[in-house]
Amino acid sequence: MRYLKQSTSVDVPIGPFLDETDGRTAETALTITQPDIRLKKNGANWAQKNAAQTLSHEENGFYEVTLDATDTGTLGLLRLAVFESGALPVWEDFMVVTANVYDSLFSTDVLDVSVTQVNGTAAPNLVGGRFDASVGAMAAGVITAAAHAAGKVTHRTRVVEEAADGAQRLERCRSVKKRGERAAAKQGHDHRLRIVGV
Repeated sequence: MRYLKQSTSVDVPIGPFLDETDGRTAETALTITQPDIRLKKNGANWAQKNAAQTLSHEENGFYEVTLDATDTGTLGLLRLAVFESGALPVWEDFMVVTANVYDSLFSTDVLDVSVTQVNGTAAPNLVGGRFDASVGAMAAGVITAAAHAAGKVTHRTRVVEEAADGAQRLERCRSVKKRGERAAAKQGHDHRLRIVGV
């Protein structure tokens, strides 16, 4: 299945048209005109293509058909079918997608992922594309490069300094604990010596 951009004219090859008798020989001289080219747009009724055209044979039984912006105007499945006397039936399926989807797949655009629902329900209280006013208020005070350059960003420095000081205090506590343990062990040893009369 091929993708088409919605409401955009495009030339597409259709075929091969093969002889209806042997099913192998390419039919290169068919007269295929607008009424012969039938379209079914996403479940709607069959209708001929919008613009008048006599198809030109390209090679090996393939012909080129132009679908205009009206032909590709409906999103979803588009089936094109041609039943021409002397040839076996030919049909092609296309998927018509939005310009954003098509250009994201085949060009440099990016898919639109705007949030309209959260956990299956409509996203409430969107303010400037944000979820609520509290987020918007926070945005006014976020850290910026200018604030950092002006020396207004000091909290991180204090946190680092306090962490280093805490580590030093912890190390001193461990040292004191070790000295206390050694002193207690020595005192217990001296007490045992006195008991045995040494």
